[in-house]
Amino acid sequence: MLLAGCAASVRNLPALTAENEESLWMCEKQHARILPPLPEGLPDGKYRWPPRGDRQVVIKNGRPLQLEIFHPNGRVRTRHSYNAQGEIEGWSHGYLSDGTLRLRLLYRNGIVTRLQAYNRAGRLEKDEIIDCAARTKTPVAAEPDNAKP
Repeated sequence: MLLAGCAASVRNLPALTAENEESLWMCEKQHARILPPLPEGLPDGKYRWPPRGDRQVVIKNGRPLQLEIFHPNGRVRTRHSYNAQGEIEGWSHGYLSDGTLRLRLLYRNGIVTRLQAYNRAGRLEKDEIIDCAARTKTPVAAEPDNAKP
């Protein structure tokens, strides 16, 4: 789904330019809509679907709060948080089947604004600001390993 597809191809992501329309999929709001319609009046709690399936949604106050998609081995594949409008908000995380962080996408109102890709050793290998309105992505300058946060 959302991050699963990203994680598989992140090392070969094309530049985000007007000339390269296929890379603009991250800028489409429908890209972030991976939750099916939920029945009205669901009580707070965790729900899996399909039954014993690979997805789990956390409901709070009748709205989705978080979605997790799992690898076949039971480890988390992707984790997303949602705002009050039902759009992905904040950092979404993509993990390899061994639990290693592979990808982080920062969402604002359902649109991705930043991408961070990590190698198998857990080191940041790509960090980019994505501006969907301008159809650009800008690398973020890497900080030296000894830099303080």
